[in-house]
Amino acid sequence: MGGRSALRAELEQTLRRLARQADSPEALGALIDRANAIRPMTRV
Repeated sequence: MGGRSALRAELEQTLRRLARQADSPEALGALIDRANAIRPMTRV
């Protein structure tokens, strides 16, 4: 399982880096939505 969560974390960070380079608000929103969708749930 550790490998899968590490992969998800790396993918999330990559999507957020791409979002910082987005050329439109729509692209920014889409990339952030995807990053949020793969982010592991936080326990409260």
